[in-house]
Amino acid sequence: MIKKLLIFIFLVVLSLKGLSFSRMEIEDNYKQLTGEELLFLDITVITPARKEQCIIESPSAIYVITSEEIKHLESITFGDIFRMVPGVHFGHTNSAYTLVGGIRGFHKLPAQKAVLLINGELWKDESYAVPDIQLPISYKEIERIEILKGPGSSLYGPNAMFGVINIITKKPEDTHGNLFSVTGGENDTYIVTFLHGGQLKNKIDYRLTLEGNQIGNRDYIALASDPVLQQYKINTTIDYEINSNSKLSLFASHGYSEKKDIIVQSGVLPLREAEAHKISLVYNLHNPNIVIRAYARMSNKPKIFYGDSPEMGSKFIDFQHILEPFAKHTIMWGINIGDEFTDAEGYGGRREHKLSGLFLDNTYEINEKTILNGGFRFDKHSKVDNTLSHRISLQFFPNNISGFRFTWGTSCRNPDFGETYLDANFKIDPLYYIHITGNEDLKPEKASVFELGYRTQPTLKCFVDINLFYSKVNNFIHVIGTNQYSYNASLGGTVIEIPQVNLGIAQQYGTELEIRYKFSEYLDGIINYTYLKQKALDNNIADVLVMTPKHMANIQLKAKLKNNLAIVSSMHYKSSTDWIELLWEDLEMDRGNTTSGGHADSYVFFNLKLNYPLTNNAEFVLSCFNLFNTRFDDFPLDTSDIARRVTGSFNIKL
Repeated sequence: MIKKLLIFIFLVVLSLKGLSFSRMEIEDNYKQLTGEELLFLDITVITPARKEQCIIESPSAIYVITSEEIKHLESITFGDIFRMVPGVHFGHTNSAYTLVGGIRGFHKLPAQKAVLLINGELWKDESYAVPDIQLPISYKEIERIEILKGPGSSLYGPNAMFGVINIITKKPEDTHGNLFSVTGGENDTYIVTFLHGGQLKNKIDYRLTLEGNQIGNRDYIALASDPVLQQYKINTTIDYEINSNSKLSLFASHGYSEKKDIIVQSGVLPLREAEAHKISLVYNLHNPNIVIRAYARMSNKPKIFYGDSPEMGSKFIDFQHILEPFAKHTIMWGINIGDEFTDAEGYGGRREHKLSGLFLDNTYEINEKTILNGGFRFDKHSKVDNTLSHRISLQFFPNNISGFRFTWGTSCRNPDFGETYLDANFKIDPLYYIHITGNEDLKPEKASVFELGYRTQPTLKCFVDINLFYSKVNNFIHVIGTNQYSYNASLGGTVIEIPQVNLGIAQQYGTELEIRYKFSEYLDGIINYTYLKQKALDNNIADVLVMTPKHMANIQLKAKLKNNLAIVSSMHYKSSTDWIELLWEDLEMDRGNTTSGGHADSYVFFNLKLNYPLTNNAEFVLSCFNLFNTRFDDFPLDTSDIARRVTGSFNIKL
């Protein structure tokens, strides 16, 4: 199957390579394109090289979701935003928590081999070292989202193993005025958002955002809350133009979750009165090109009716400098220093890690058609071995509308606090428990990735993006069963020892293919497909690879009628997966238990969204997630499936 697919893609690339246009022809044609069509090749990105560059010159595979696309997506939850991105899957565990999967395979719950940034700054759950999907911002503030697919550790450090998600918000100067939005619908869903922006004394631009949201769960899950999320947030962004050469930016946020369910493979953490705070100060100097940022995040110790929940936080200082010391060379270098901590009884009290990193990246324009990029990063960790990551990329542009890219990179992931220190028992059936213990001698996971990419816009109506990649992971971290067991009288059952270990080596072959086509002035479409083939090179790792789907595919059609009514329909397919089975016992009200894990069947479901502008400043939106109510699981739960959700929204700019 994979050989036939690779041959097919190779033939497609050869056929497209023959389509060439002169520079004058390309420029004349681009003048006829709308802003949305220009996204194909003429968009500026930051994440692939930590500096602005044209998307076609990116040294890594990169995907961009614009604010316009977010508006047209069924985007109530974090995972909904990424449904159309090839190679990316953040699936549902309940109506609100969408962190099953990952980027480019080796899926897990929660996804742990990618990092989430907001304007280049980490936003994560320090305990599990995973993205914190309860964002401190509103979706209404997002300008675009850049998804780097592939090794990102050479620029962004450990945990950027197979990808980086960078959410870039709108500048305060672009959001003057007021915006009010209200959304309501099934599953006790509501979102109320208010944005206010303005300017003071011609030098200070600001934005203030307030939002409250709630999402309920239609089915029953042991230990879970209902609603599963009830959250309020406030944030402010202030830009101060010191002079024509420098700017100071401040961001501060406070989030309060009356209820917030976090779901991991071992069970539900139904948190109450959880708070998260962030403050960030960024100094931008244009000449020389220097960015200095200091930011900190703090989460309180929320209430939980059983067990223990962690208090956690982090603080970092980053320095970055971009210069051109020689002709055709652009060098970017920087350092970052910080620490992160968690404090929980299950981790043995307060635990803290000191972190530091040094990175260097050089882009060399060999000639008009060839660019060479190379860089490395050295990271020091107070608990585990130091790591060295690199990326080398060679790009060739046969004409102005297409480019070939070969990338070789290495990346890493440090063991998180849970994998290092956790000491807890979990019930798997009425008479048996597993005792999961952390391991302070774990080594970082390491990956080596080879990629071949091709991106082209052969006609004004068509865009094609193809990526082939091979990944090899060493020191894969996971729990492993043992023959050590004993009877525990206080628990009333037999306890099996399950330690965290470095399992061994696994490899993966993958393909991503996307085609965008504009059928007419009123209709355009997207189709993409992802193939992932994983193989265990050590027998004890095979059981953890079946959590990754082999096939994923998406289709989207967007129609914009003469009355400006926009209709967006999409189809999403994912092949079957398998997960370790556990029993989640209801400890609060004895309402019944939930068995998690097992086999998750393949599925196909459809979304539909209608955007109708009432006036130039107001619109009504009707959204339907899972249009035909196809009950499916991304992570199997015997008492709950993912079902249809219909919502309506009203947005007005004042």
